[in-house]
Amino acid sequence: MASIVKRNKSYAVVYGYKDLGGNYKRKWETYRTEEMAQKRKQEIEDPILFLNEHLKTSKFNDLLNEYIELHGLRKWSASTYSDHTMLMDNYIRPILGEVSLARMDKYLMNKYFRALSDTPSVGRKTAAQQGYVTEITIFEVYKLLRSVFQQAVHWGYFNENLVAHMGLKPPKYAPRKTLSSDQVALVINSAIDREDFILALSVQLAFSCSMRRGELLGLCWNDIDFENSCIHITRELARVSNNAIEVLKHKDIYRIIEPRKTENKSRLVLKRPKTDSSIRTVYMPAYVSKLLSLWGEQQRIYKLRGNYHEYDLVLSGINGNPICPKQCNERFKRLLKEMGFPKAVFHSLRHSSTSYKLVLSNGNIKAVQGDNGHAQADMVLSVYAQINDAERKNLAHEMESSFGTKLNV
Repeated sequence: MASIVKRNKSYAVVYGYKDLGGNYKRKWETYRTEEMAQKRKQEIEDPILFLNEHLKTSKFNDLLNEYIELHGLRKWSASTYSDHTMLMDNYIRPILGEVSLARMDKYLMNKYFRALSDTPSVGRKTAAQQGYVTEITIFEVYKLLRSVFQQAVHWGYFNENLVAHMGLKPPKYAPRKTLSSDQVALVINSAIDREDFILALSVQLAFSCSMRRGELLGLCWNDIDFENSCIHITRELARVSNNAIEVLKHKDIYRIIEPRKTENKSRLVLKRPKTDSSIRTVYMPAYVSKLLSLWGEQQRIYKLRGNYHEYDLVLSGINGNPICPKQCNERFKRLLKEMGFPKAVFHSLRHSSTSYKLVLSNGNIKAVQGDNGHAQADMVLSVYAQINDAERKNLAHEMESSFGTKLNV
């Protein structure tokens, strides 16, 4: 038998069991609501009856809620929580939410994914932008549901994963437009000429140190070791929803930036990077160290003017406030347009950096992977190794000078 004990604002289910050695043990499991505690009590006392009744009366929405409660809150970061709950709210709950678990099968899930490809996408700003759900979004939904059903199998709701048989593959991404090293240098010089030192330094860090946008915007002065010419990447700046911050109880969040408007539904935060491999040390060339020092002197002048918000951020406005990731991207794209360069996004600089470093290091994949902070080396090759036309032409010239002279043509 099991009992329920109220503890402050939560409810504990208390029951006894025998361990592998036959010893009697007592266990406490805590739940946020009395309803959840009652369900767990019933499951312990009569698991077969509980499962049969649960499958008949529970909807897929209930399973999603349990998945968030028992799996998501333990595993997800704030940004992952926002991304996954958005997929659920936009593309899963409206179609499958009210379906009873007893009706769920492989055939139904196949029909769901077929219908999803003909479903209007959510979140477009204008009707002109309205389109159908993209292959990328469908694949993200598939990965999420595969995890949901895998947990449901572990919990005894299903005998097998209802979507794993579909085996959806990641969509083929169009090659990302990148800038050559010469173009990157021109962008940096142009930003300096325009006295946009924040943009110049952002581009420098992204290209020379292979830093992600959130990583360089979240960089603090105490992360920089000028003596050893290296940068310790331990945090990132990101915008996350207030709901995610509250539900996850500030998990992996080091600091919340005070918003200008208190009614905003999201906050800029300094948080732990998503993956362990993103926490790394990168070495900076002397020219990056010099530019950082010059910017540090300028920032000290801003501080003396007063009304400065001290977050210890390297890249901040004249009042010390962080630079919004979206604003950083817009400034970069605006400068490219003014210079007459092809359209590109800020993240393209990491692609340019990786391609350039692969050539510069004669294909030292591990060294480039270490700079990028990728968990797998094959990501460097499969996603980023897009050597641009200028460098490919140089290879052709090298072939001409080293091999072509040997031919009688």
